[in-house]
Amino acid sequence: MRFPSATHLVVLCTSRAHAEEAQRRVVAILAPLGLQLHPDKTRIVCLIRGQQGFDFLGFHHHKVESWRWRNHYYLNRWPAIPIFGDGKHLQQPVYVGDVAAAVVRSLESESTIGQTYNISGAAPVTYNQIIDTVCRLMGRKVHKIHIPAAPVVAGLAALERLSVRLPIKAEQIKRLNEHKAFDYQDAARDFGYQPSSLAEGIRQELKELGMPMDSRVLSQRPTKAEA
Repeated sequence: MRFPSATHLVVLCTSRAHAEEAQRRVVAILAPLGLQLHPDKTRIVCLIRGQQGFDFLGFHHHKVESWRWRNHYYLNRWPAIPIFGDGKHLQQPVYVGDVAAAVVRSLESESTIGQTYNISGAAPVTYNQIIDTVCRLMGRKVHKIHIPAAPVVAGLAALERLSVRLPIKAEQIKRLNEHKAFDYQDAARDFGYQPSSLAEGIRQELKELGMPMDSRVLSQRPTKAEA
């Protein structure tokens, strides 16, 4: 498999000990591939109650306490999610465990030498469907606020020309409004890659993070969009 020269990675853990162990494992996985974590850009932060934050792909991720409800933090309780555009463009998110398994299996197969593969989710879904699936599994009701993308892109581009540093870039908004659906059949053929459904991948993530899930939906069949 081929990797770009700079791949960004965020690993969410429930404790510092787990985060340190995750970092050790990532280093061990990357070493045989001739890759390494950037020493100046790799760090462990605590997101609890807004203690610290981190920058990722142009965004700053940081919990902020509500001015109205004390001890409630926006990323925990905020009942609305802003979406740039209509949220109908296709994406194909993939569960991190499926990516790790694909890397291992590709290294064990001689047919993958010199080949490039798409390691994507089971099926393309819209951004709206991703949010709906997460909220359904967690038993939360969240309002999606759609913000027209064109004026936001124009405004950000103008500020960027003035060298104003912002946590988000115009190019990122454009990419959120592009179809990103990928065919993984080559990977399925050469080393048996079979990704989890969207709902199952999110379930696993929530379980590993120790986050509560709605017991009423755990045994339900996934919807057509989630399968």
